[in-house]
Amino acid sequence: MTLTEELAHAEWLIPWQPLEPAAARERERALGRALGAGHPLHALLEHGPIAIAARSDDVSDTLFLLGPEARLCVLPLAQVAKLRSEAELGTFTTFEDFREACMWPDHLEHTDEDT
Repeated sequence: MTLTEELAHAEWLIPWQPLEPAAARERERALGRALGAGHPLHALLEHGPIAIAARSDDVSDTLFLLGPEARLCVLPLAQVAKLRSEAELGTFTTFEDFREACMWPDHLEHTDEDT
């Protein structure tokens, strides 16, 4: 299954939710502003970043499909301008990788009644 197919059939866990098209375009524009022409990570924008989902409890964390390799990256839009190398990005090659390493722990933290 391709990454695009995985995303089309994704089951999202709270607090992650897929973005409506208008919200996705706004986050893509925000990423473009943060990674302007002089930014070391500007090349990631050459293949048109695609905003996929965001945390409902966070105005910044966004899941993007980036780069020619079409990898998933969780980027905190409020702080993305401070990133200086691709090594600083949290990247995933499959939705399952993202689900296990990021979405599932976020879900457990969000739904934990003891915190």
